[in-house]
Amino acid sequence: MKLAIDYFNEIQSEQNFGFSISDGAQTIQKEELNKLIDQYVSIIHSKRQNDQVQCGVAICLRRSIYYIAAMIASWKAGAYFIPLNIRWPEEKINDVLASCKPDVIFIEDDFEYDLENSVSISDVLNKQSTDVFYLDNKPSDLAYIIYTSGSTGKPKGVMINHLAYASYIDWTKRYFSRYANNKKLVISAELTFDITMGDLAFALAFGTEVHVAPDPRNIVSLYKMIKERNIDTFYSVPTTINAIYRFAERKKGADLSTIKLVLSGGDVFSIDLVKTIKNVTPDVHFYNVYGPTEMTINCFAARLDNQIENISNKGRIPIGNNFDIIDYAIINEEGVDVARRGDKGKLCVLGPQTMLGYLNDLETTRKSFVPDIRYPEFNRYMYNTNDIAMLDDDGQVYLFGRADHLVKIKGYRIHPDEVTRVVREIKNVYEATTIAVDIDKQLELYLFVQGKTGSIDIENIQEQMKTRLPDYMIPSKIINVQKMPYNDAGKIDKIKLREYLDE
Repeated sequence: MKLAIDYFNEIQSEQNFGFSISDGAQTIQKEELNKLIDQYVSIIHSKRQNDQVQCGVAICLRRSIYYIAAMIASWKAGAYFIPLNIRWPEEKINDVLASCKPDVIFIEDDFEYDLENSVSISDVLNKQSTDVFYLDNKPSDLAYIIYTSGSTGKPKGVMINHLAYASYIDWTKRYFSRYANNKKLVISAELTFDITMGDLAFALAFGTEVHVAPDPRNIVSLYKMIKERNIDTFYSVPTTINAIYRFAERKKGADLSTIKLVLSGGDVFSIDLVKTIKNVTPDVHFYNVYGPTEMTINCFAARLDNQIENISNKGRIPIGNNFDIIDYAIINEEGVDVARRGDKGKLCVLGPQTMLGYLNDLETTRKSFVPDIRYPEFNRYMYNTNDIAMLDDDGQVYLFGRADHLVKIKGYRIHPDEVTRVVREIKNVYEATTIAVDIDKQLELYLFVQGKTGSIDIENIQEQMKTRLPDYMIPSKIINVQKMPYNDAGKIDKIKLREYLDE
């Protein structure tokens, strides 16, 4: 089978074509990129501790062409990479490095922390790469390790091998074949987030130019890059997509018409956002893609722009259908697959995109998998997403929140995300989230709301909720938030929100 690096080599071998990476400052084309990759590869081989095992490469650089080039160079060297964020606090960086123990860490010249086995970017650029040789990867070899937040407070290293990532690229090439002629995509997500790996997969599948947004939190600069570079493919978290489209609505003369394909994943978004995208860019094709990092970026997809009426009638956004190489079951509390019955249960998935496991954490890995109860004689296991799902009568799968977020209040089992979904559809609500708070050993629901313009009418929200939710699901307190806090992944930071409770 073809691996990611095979796709890259094919692109580079075409006479009048080549892989192109750009950031806010510079662009790198085929020949120069090949030279830069060779410089990385030469250093990686010089740092190898054991010729019999893969080399680990940590990347702690700014958002630039050098970051993406280091990813590709790792594969050329037969290594795997671990993406880090240069803005992370020292403690988090050290926690990750202590976990993965990389052979080499690529850093900026002005990086403020002293790290063992580090190599500065200037040393890479000054390297004479005369001793370069490439190592072939096997499908079972690691491609990368992405760290996600763990319940213990320590990050979990999700191990993805080349088989899993190549399977995702192959699916991309099949599923999005109608967009094979798209020319330019923008990487707007956090580089340690697997949406970036989805962007890279699209570029490797179709040879699309890669443009790295210097600061995805700066919506003005992101908009400027989209407009000036004629970006036609845009994949990001809902908060970023919401921000860029709201900006385009407000700014006179703003134009996002170059965008032909929008993908969104990593979090839930509102029906209002779907309609906004359709209004601002009427011809755009908009997909909701879903999947945990443990299933290599995504494993379900739904096109939304052609089912606005269905979405409005249902009152929620579908995650659509499983990939053609992914199997799934929806398991209820009795351990029965209820997918075909249209009942709710935990979504469990399996297929070639499944992670190898969590680095150095066999116990958590084991707990993340459950037996495939449909075929007990097979002794095979499925990854438990812990998302509550249902296969609806329209043939699509819908989510209803996290199983591990379910709470019991006044004897009722409640999912806070259900409250959030209703509130997000209320006029003039820009963003909202609901959390369960322990008040004198009793759980209560607290709702945090940000209005589209300034303060929001809390009484109106209460009245609107009463028409759509039972009394026991109405939050006991509604808190107006001037600006919703977000974490590096672009999701609402519920830990920071709890600080409002102390004010």
